[in-house]
Amino acid sequence: MSFRNWTGRLRRIQGDQPLWPWLLGMMLDEEFDRLSNVDKSYERDVFKDRDDHENQEGISKLRLVPALYHHCLQHNGGCLEVDGERIWLLGYEWPNQGGRAESGRRADLVGLRKDGSLVVFECKRADNADPPLTAIVEGLDYLACLLRPGNFEKITSGFQQWIDKQDKIIPEGFEGIKPVREARPSIIVLAPEEYFKDCYSNSHRGDGWTDISIIGSEMCQNFSIQFVSSEYNSHQALKI
Repeated sequence: MSFRNWTGRLRRIQGDQPLWPWLLGMMLDEEFDRLSNVDKSYERDVFKDRDDHENQEGISKLRLVPALYHHCLQHNGGCLEVDGERIWLLGYEWPNQGGRAESGRRADLVGLRKDGSLVVFECKRADNADPPLTAIVEGLDYLACLLRPGNFEKITSGFQQWIDKQDKIIPEGFEGIKPVREARPSIIVLAPEEYFKDCYSNSHRGDGWTDISIIGSEMCQNFSIQFVSSEYNSHQALKI
């Protein structure tokens, strides 16, 4: 029924706008729903407490992301502000898929909104080889797997242990907030402004991502998409 369903929905879209992002969104939405409900989970812990990990500065993504996490932890109660909205960062480099072939697949940065919805930040450097559309698909893979019932149960139990630590400070406004699987989650592509504006200026590989960003909050029922600019050195970031 997918083709018939997609055809009907495309015919209902009004206005002078490209239709391909809507069709792509429908396809991603259905695959996300399917993947997030697979009865399979990561064998070990999913929630990784990185609060006490050593913060090593550097330009590689493996160092930029921890540096951003610890900066937010030290200067903004553990929150990253996206256009004024505070998102509580829970951790980084979270595993979500098992098996030798999938051992390196980890969510770059994971956060929580005040409605309990999970946020996965797919983080890119300015010179990253992946264009924004590829980043979206990669991030959705991790987000969907984190939402699998078995994985999400591990997240909720790990979250409770994390906030129960003797020295753990809960950010203002997040008191009593916990992960809610039914809340609409988000994928946020996080990168320096140069990544969005200059990285693919001489290539067609990055064409069209702005069309997805414009309707990213409308075209999918099971998740939302955002593009956010950050230099990884501040607890404030801006939507693109």
